[in-house]
Amino acid sequence: APGGPGRVEVRGLDLWTPDRRRRLIQNLDLVLAPPASSSAPSSSASAASSDLDGAAGAASRLLVVGASGTGKSSLLRAVAGLWSAGQGSIRRPSPEEMMFLPQKPYCIPGTLRENLLYPGKPGGGAAGGAAGGAAPSSDTGGAIKAAEDAFLLELLETVKLGGLAEKWGRRASASPPPPPLAPEEGQNSDSASVRGLDVEVDWGAVLSLGEQQRLAFGRLLANKPKVAVLDEATSALDMDAEKAMYEALSSRLPGCAYVSVGHRPSLVAYHDHKLVLGKAASSTTTSEGERGHALEPITPEARKAAAGSAGRTY
Repeated sequence: APGGPGRVEVRGLDLWTPDRRRRLIQNLDLVLAPPASSSAPSSSASAASSDLDGAAGAASRLLVVGASGTGKSSLLRAVAGLWSAGQGSIRRPSPEEMMFLPQKPYCIPGTLRENLLYPGKPGGGAAGGAAGGAAPSSDTGGAIKAAEDAFLLELLETVKLGGLAEKWGRRASASPPPPPLAPEEGQNSDSASVRGLDVEVDWGAVLSLGEQQRLAFGRLLANKPKVAVLDEATSALDMDAEKAMYEALSSRLPGCAYVSVGHRPSLVAYHDHKLVLGKAASSTTTSEGERGHALEPITPEARKAAAGSAGRTY
């Protein structure tokens, strides 16, 4: 059902396996709401939601953890509207205000520009261009494209793919591809980068999984959703790249609420609440202590400690 802007409300949610033989989550109440301010995640976001009976509080940046088979990815898919085996109520924003980032991103057939802007379109105003309506003049259209070029190239730098457009722009300008050249050796890196935005290759084949995940974060930043659902979206990244992705999300989209699934304790640093899913409850379990989940605020001390958690998993 539709929810408020940037707000997801879960009431009495039970989730089952697709064959409905095993209950994964029982009687979950949860609120995911926009951050109260544009500052870093704060435990002050744990104020209770007045309109959600039985909810432990409202999270703005929620980390879902638990052993394999406890329903982590199923919950994220339910929040995103991609899982129907269950009962209860989920109120969420419109599809246009949400984005789902899976562990293996979808790379569309087309250009780097189109992949960054998907599901938006080139010239659609991602860079703050003119609003829709009458077709722009050629001068206006050129200005919009130039602004979009600059925006996308800066976005690639932000997600640590700064050389990608230039690399493919250089390859497109010569056959066979020349060895790498410094800009002063005969080719302007800016023009090569702009050309690279419009090169068509099979991006899912030429990019590593880590590069695809960084491209997906660029797509997220370009589309500016109000709610982001991240299902192991940084699993192929090292800790420095993971940090860069989450810091870019928090700084560039300060009003975006997000929920993540992941196995690294380092992820604690980028969230304000943690939902711990335990052993899946049986169909006859009804007692409060056996529902298999606990929602906990993440303290500043816990976020600081997460910086030394390299190499461990939940």
